Amino acid sequence: MRKLITALLILLLSVAEALALHRLGGLVIITLGDWTLQTSVLFFVLVVVAALALLQALISLLRSVLGVPGQLGHWRTQRRERKTRHQLISGLLRLAEGHSSEAEKLLMKNADRSDAPLLHYLGAAIAAQQRSAYEQRDAYLAQADQTSAKAGFAVGLIQAQLQLKSQQWEQALATLHYLNDKAPNHPRVQAMLLRACEALDEWDRIDLLLPAARRQKAISSTELSRLEWAVALRRLQKARSEGATALDTTWNSLDRSMRQDPEVELAYLDGLAATGQAEKAERILRAHLNKGYDPLLIQRYGLLPLAAPEKALAQAEKWLLQWPDDSLLLQAAGRLALQAKLWGRARSYLEAAAARQPEPGSLHLLGNLLEQMGDADAARERYHQALEQAGEGYNELQLSATEQRALTQVTPEQQAEP
Repeated sequence: MRKLITALLILLLSVAEALALHRLGGLVIITLGDWTLQTSVLFFVLVVVAALALLQALISLLRSVLGVPGQLGHWRTQRRERKTRHQLISGLLRLAEGHSSEAEKLLMKNADRSDAPLLHYLGAAIAAQQRSAYEQRDAYLAQADQTSAKAGFAVGLIQAQLQLKSQQWEQALATLHYLNDKAPNHPRVQAMLLRACEALDEWDRIDLLLPAARRQKAISSTELSRLEWAVALRRLQKARSEGATALDTTWNSLDRSMRQDPEVELAYLDGLAATGQAEKAERILRAHLNKGYDPLLIQRYGLLPLAAPEKALAQAEKWLLQWPDDSLLLQAAGRLALQAKLWGRARSYLEAAAARQPEPGSLHLLGNLLEQMGDADAARERYHQALEQAGEGYNELQLSATEQRALTQVTPEQQAEP
């Protein structure tokens, strides 16, 4: 439109100029040697204008002719770019549909000529992952890393995620350590580090990572609590093997809320029993049970390896006045009576527990006791009941060391003890 208006304006100006020159008149004389040309001013101007117009047309034509190769190259470039984008889109769609081999081929066609090669290589890496071609996947990721100086961290995150998905825990951990050095406390890196460390049972490392993970909100509060709970249990287990002092130090280092967790406290109580502090464990259990009934604590109470079990047995018998038909409490009383070498009372409590709620462990213990007391028929009956209750796991039943020692001390004179 602008060119049309400009041409009309030039035409109008030319007409006006021609009319003006026609009114003024005049001649133009051009002499070249012996040759003389004489014409009117108006005709001369028209010839000059026509010559200029012809020259402009020739220049435009020349430009068009000379510009054909460039335009053709530009058209070819645009066509190739459109084709590459189409291959990228088609490859990503095939990848989403689960056709990994076909997607990989489409994505790698002309990837090096694409204006977005990073997307091609990342898509191809995911396709290779889907067909478990891990070396090829890593090769694609290396190519993706080279497409841009800023792509390294993002490519590393994707590589770690793919390694975790394929359960390549050691490789993932190495990748994540590298990323953590580049971006300490990055929430995504922290979350994946925790996952890799848990898969490799590196709980000491998890213990070090959890404070930062809490600050960065790298994982959900539920997952954070679960890991803190698991770390606490493993710290107590490790301290248990190191002795009583290490166990108490570890217990006191735990948060109050963690010490109030039933399973964590049970782990501590088991540690006390294993490190020669059964009496301390008994006091803690007694304080809890005096506040209310707890089946897990009742079971632990009967298993304590006490030097003087008579006091604990007397306490259990007091609780039996409150809960006389509780099978777990009867089992606990039977085990404590066995430790106290009160064979008849142990048999009575264990048989009462078996009558109310048969349980493989106590039935097996009762069978051992009856065998040592010389009642072979009754012992075989209890073993048979234990077998029925435990099924294939019967052979795995184990008596505690304290119970084994007590059973070996049964003498004919003690067999009739009430």
